[in-house]
Amino acid sequence: LQGQKIRGDIGDSTVEYKMELLDNIRTTWDKFDAFKLADLNESGLRKWQIDHRGKYCATRTNGATTAIREMLSVAVEKNAVTKEVANSALPGLRYVKVIYDYKRLLNNLPEPPQVIQLRNEVYRRCQVRGTLGGWLFDLLLFSGSRIEAAGDVRWEDVRWNANGNGKLYFRTAKYGPYEIPLFPQLRELLERI
Repeated sequence: LQGQKIRGDIGDSTVEYKMELLDNIRTTWDKFDAFKLADLNESGLRKWQIDHRGKYCATRTNGATTAIREMLSVAVEKNAVTKEVANSALPGLRYVKVIYDYKRLLNNLPEPPQVIQLRNEVYRRCQVRGTLGGWLFDLLLFSGSRIEAAGDVRWEDVRWNANGNGKLYFRTAKYGPYEIPLFPQLRELLERI
C-alpha cells in the first residue's frame, strides 16, 4: 500500500480503507496473522467469506474479498505461495451480491430548482473568493463525470467537430478512458471557458 501511495496510484483514504478491511478480516479469520499460506484452500476461503458476511454488509465483504485477492497476488509475486495453490483456492472467494434499494436512492436526488439553487450558490462563493470553481461545477454537472476524470481533461480532449456535434474525451477515468457527446450546455460552457 505504501508503495502504491508513493507512486501516486492510491491516496490516503484508500490506504485507510484497506487497513480497515484488514482489521475486518482479522476479526473474522481466526489466527489470520499466523496462517500458513501452504494451508490455503477453497473451502477455507469460502468459510471465511461466510463468516465475514455474517458480521459485515455485502459491500464491505466484497471489499475484504478484493483485499485478500490482492494479498494473494502479492504472495505469488513474492514467491510466498505458488500460483497453483493460489489459483486452486481463489474460487472460494466469489463476490457477494449487493442489493441496492434504487427507489430509496432515487428519492434523494435533488429536483431541478434545487440544482439551480446549488449552482448559483457555488458561483456566488467562487466569485467572492476569486476562483473559477463554478466552471468545474458546471463541467461535472453537464458531463456527468467524476471529479478525478474532469481534472485530467485537456483542450486537446475537446473534439469540436467529431460526429457533427463534437465529443469530449476523458483520458483517466475509474473504468478506463471514455468519451461523451458535446451536449449543448457542455459545448456552451467550453466555448465560454
